[in-house]
Amino acid sequence: MASFHPFRSFQKNQKVWLAILGVGTMISFIILPVLMGLFPGASGTGPAKIAYCRRYGSIDERNLADLNQNRQDLGRFYNVLYQLLADPNNQERMMALQNLGITASQYDQLLEPEELVNQWLLTQHAKELGMSIDKTDIINHLNQLTATLLTNTIYQQTIKAVGMSEQRFEYLITLELLSIRMSEIFEISMNVIPPSTRWDWFQRLNRQITAEVAAVPVEQFVNQITEPNNIQLQKFFNENKDKPFNPTQLESGFTVPDKIAFQYIKATPDQKILDSISDEEIKKYYEENKETLFRKPAQPMGNSPMFPTLPGQSGNLFQSGGLGGITPSSRPFPTPQLPATEENPKPEPTPPEKEPEKTDSEKPEKTESSSIRSMTTRFVSYQTETETAQNTNSGTEQPKPEEPKVEAKPEQPATETPKTDEPVDLSILYRPLDEVKEQIRSTLATEKVLKLLPVIEEKMRDYFQAYYIHLDQEKATPPMPDLTSFVAEQGLVLKTVSLDTIFGAIKSEFARGPVEREYLFNLFNEAPILFEPKKIEGENILLWVTEVQPESKPEKLDEIRDVVLKRWKEVEARSLALKRAEELAAEVRSSDKSLAETFADRQDIPVVETEPFTYKSYGASMYAAFLAMRGIPPQLGEVCEKGVAAGDSEIDNKWIVAPGVEFMETVSLLSVGETGVVFNQPQTVAYVIRVTGSSPSEEVLWERFQTATLREYYLAGQPETVADARKAWLNKIYEKVGFKWIQKPERGQRQR
Repeated sequence: MASFHPFRSFQKNQKVWLAILGVGTMISFIILPVLMGLFPGASGTGPAKIAYCRRYGSIDERNLADLNQNRQDLGRFYNVLYQLLADPNNQERMMALQNLGITASQYDQLLEPEELVNQWLLTQHAKELGMSIDKTDIINHLNQLTATLLTNTIYQQTIKAVGMSEQRFEYLITLELLSIRMSEIFEISMNVIPPSTRWDWFQRLNRQITAEVAAVPVEQFVNQITEPNNIQLQKFFNENKDKPFNPTQLESGFTVPDKIAFQYIKATPDQKILDSISDEEIKKYYEENKETLFRKPAQPMGNSPMFPTLPGQSGNLFQSGGLGGITPSSRPFPTPQLPATEENPKPEPTPPEKEPEKTDSEKPEKTESSSIRSMTTRFVSYQTETETAQNTNSGTEQPKPEEPKVEAKPEQPATETPKTDEPVDLSILYRPLDEVKEQIRSTLATEKVLKLLPVIEEKMRDYFQAYYIHLDQEKATPPMPDLTSFVAEQGLVLKTVSLDTIFGAIKSEFARGPVEREYLFNLFNEAPILFEPKKIEGENILLWVTEVQPESKPEKLDEIRDVVLKRWKEVEARSLALKRAEELAAEVRSSDKSLAETFADRQDIPVVETEPFTYKSYGASMYAAFLAMRGIPPQLGEVCEKGVAAGDSEIDNKWIVAPGVEFMETVSLLSVGETGVVFNQPQTVAYVIRVTGSSPSEEVLWERFQTATLREYYLAGQPETVADARKAWLNKIYEKVGFKWIQKPERGQRQR
């Protein structure tokens, strides 16, 4: 009996097998997805459904993973292709490949699950509309990215290096180009921006606003909310248990992110160390560094005692605007004033028609000599002394005026020669010691404490190594050394930030300053190592983590029942707080008074003033042009309460907390004297806002707007406008194809 061979059996019954496979494929990939979509609850133990589309089938977690893998594979192709074509030694080639480099870098960024699903939806819709991609389209796309530098050999090398077939690459690039073509339909409609929209974007960056703000906390109304039943509370818990906790956002959930505790030392000298710096040390440092550190800035001609105003020069360069708008008040140091020299004013020349008998040929020389003589304010010439003596002893005698008949030219060299018994005082070139004494004291004290940081770092590194040696050997870890006393003896302070999330740590004293805040975000985004000492470069800070608590997600309501109940009541109390704020705003409008005057006797209504702020901001203005050129949009402006320094609002603001986009939008629509009502971003406080100032004036802003280019300010509004329009466009497509989210995936947990 012949043995059964599966391959020969398949060949013999090829048509039958193909028919069976065809029916099976149709059932698996066409009929089943539709049936599963019609009955999303019947998924059993399979992958969780994310979305359902009447025309294109359902999307589940497995499909989402495939979409992400497709993106990663295509990104690897672009990155390898860029590496093969790029030549760092050839600047022209690098410029030609700029588009390819940008495209490759885009695939290095992870897309949110929602965006991946939207791209898939656009691709399917493009197919339905009859769009198609052929090999010519693919070649043109690659030639455009590579500036026609791509050859078949390079293409084959890239495919091989990535480890995919040509068929798979063509499939992936086809999906991408279909999605791009659909997006282009939307982008074309966004090309025309009306002037009113441009004016709004311009004001977001350039209009500074000050306001009065009265706070109405939602927490005040929690006691007025009745208790929910168990079903209501359980439903609220189930809807929010997987959402990340974020007190700055509206949709804050019950999943608590990582918590970290750390200690740090700032190399800031205390008064004891400052007092230990002697006057001799300060004087020595001054003498050794005055040439490089304490030299006065060069003064413009016409404004310095060394360089008086020259004849024919009207005023100094500050007055004439020759220094680009710098004013005398903005100079870092005052112009040094030297003792005035007693000098007679230049004699007025006698008109030729009145005294023709006098030697007119001498007059221009005397005037020219006077011009040179004006340079002798600092260096007194022999000729000036002679002339001064003659003028003093002349009295009323008439023969004296004939003295100028003597030739003045031979004596001109003496005018340029200073007195040898009056040496030049070079001290005026440097800032005086008394002016910089405390600055030097602080510098020397800081240098002294900086020498202590390596000593403390070494102690902590020894413990860090001992801790992990004991951990590896499964021995009890040694106790952490108590550095408090040692640090205090050195004139420093050891500070501790207790175990908390990033939202609590960002409000600590450590977070004062942009470098410290950026370090905190990086610290919470990485996996910190316990007790490893790290120095924050440029800030003279030594820091080590003492405890880490990973993210915690509650499984049962009873675990955090009190927290859930409090949050539920806060949500229900929002409408009461908003209603109260509206009543207070109506009271202000009818009184036509300021908030402070209207609520002067109301202790339950806190009123604060703000520092000037803008809707959008790049922070330090010196970086604004650079960031705008890089296509980086400005951030939401910072609203600081009166007296709070820029950058410290999260720490020092008492009532204005996480104001958000809606807050800025409401304020930007108010004119001076007008009143509005708005929630903060997490809707924990309702605000009554009255604008008290706007700078510069609307007339000045309008003049600037007319000469400004769109590139200078479009990023202040264009990203949000496009995002809102795209969302509306996608919603229309959702409606048309019957797309619905079953369980919309959450966006990234940490939002900044």
